[in-house]
Amino acid sequence: MAAAAVLMPFVASAVDAPQGFIYKVTAPGDVSGATLYLYGTLHVGSVKSAELDQATRYLVSHSSRLALELDPRNSTALSQALQTYARYPAGDSLQQHIPAALMEQTQKRAEELKLPVARIEQMRPWVAANLLAVLTLSNQGLDPRLGSETLLSAEAARAGVPVVEIEGADAQFKILGGAPDATQVDALRRTLDGLNDGRIANEAHQLLDAWSASDGKAIEQMLADLNQEPGLFPHFMATELIAGRDKTMAESAVNDLKAGGTTFFAVGALHLFGDDGLINQLRQRGYTVAALR
Repeated sequence: MAAAAVLMPFVASAVDAPQGFIYKVTAPGDVSGATLYLYGTLHVGSVKSAELDQATRYLVSHSSRLALELDPRNSTALSQALQTYARYPAGDSLQQHIPAALMEQTQKRAEELKLPVARIEQMRPWVAANLLAVLTLSNQGLDPRLGSETLLSAEAARAGVPVVEIEGADAQFKILGGAPDATQVDALRRTLDGLNDGRIANEAHQLLDAWSASDGKAIEQMLADLNQEPGLFPHFMATELIAGRDKTMAESAVNDLKAGGTTFFAVGALHLFGDDGLINQLRQRGYTVAALR
């Protein structure tokens, strides 16, 4: 979730090679024609994922609505959510909530990224971790401006397809901002360690490779690894950021199907798989979920 980054529009051309995950969801016996295309997104992308393939572009442009976790063009909502959940009030600061050694590491990484230290000092640990990761990965060619949501919303705008938010910035940031202080500190520590040893970049590239190859088994393995990783933040990621949101996403998907028409329903690829993932949840509710790739 690149929540701390301001996602800017990126116009891309279509390519022939299919990429990513698309599942067609229908209700057995439904003669209304209501259809939901379940699509797994990448929140950051690289040059090799920076164009929507023709099949994806066609489905988006012929849908009744595009449903996204949040609309990256809704800058007002993003700014308000950041102000509410991401920053400390006047008189408080990051260094009052984390160990001195961790603050020193944070300041060092910020300086390397030419990010004003004063800006970092007003951020809560979770958003400082997110921003440092996003900026570091951007320098390595993994950019939120090339993420799926940006490309999909741009295609919807070209085709005149309305965009609806499944969660919105306020709901997403509330979950992150509501994490216990110890969990947020662990998130910052884990992020800095992972940036220093290259683990976060490796994880991002593994996800990108799995997405590009439509390799669901690789995503399943990443989820299994996350569930077994020790630490407060990995547990929070697995239970709150992924599994905890899967249920509400499934409810939204069902509501869109009931609304009729065709919905292109795009959420992070990690939300599709696993026991609590949307594919399994929708099948358990009696819906037919067929892989298109």
